[in-house]
Amino acid sequence: MRWPMWLVITAIVAVPAWLYWPADARAHLMAAQQRWAGRAFADYRLVVETDTCLYDVVVRAGRLYGGARDSCVTQARTVEGLFALIAATGMQPRCIAGTCLCLVHTSVAATYDAALGHPVRINIRSVLMPHLASADYWRALMRWRRLPACHASATRHIRVQDVAPLSDD
Repeated sequence: MRWPMWLVITAIVAVPAWLYWPADARAHLMAAQQRWAGRAFADYRLVVETDTCLYDVVVRAGRLYGGARDSCVTQARTVEGLFALIAATGMQPRCIAGTCLCLVHTSVAATYDAALGHPVRINIRSVLMPHLASADYWRALMRWRRLPACHASATRHIRVQDVAPLSDD
């Protein structure tokens, strides 16, 4: 009888930990950041495509300096900014919209350039789920007499098309 109980306890502990960022994903991110930090150039041209826009920008001393095209307005990021986005995504679930009716569970999958380490593809998946432990959820249920709409998901895709060193003109 003890075996099934240990199996249940292990599942209860392991499943929530699995939902967050796996250790091997953190290790891949850290290794990629180390490769990027060891690159032979400081300034570069960066071309990135997302689901909604494309930017082709110049990065000097870690800062964006315009470029040929930027239809992303405020979404453009440096390679370091992409690393920060990856690191910040996949943390613990968070409440949304000032109340805590729903939680957003976010996961990230990233691949990195083998030589330079910069991200090549980033897929960010967000899933909205009911926050059953929140009093806000239950108050809304009683007030509206229906379940709060906490069942949706979305995936963002980011693809780095090119990273090219700039000459020292």
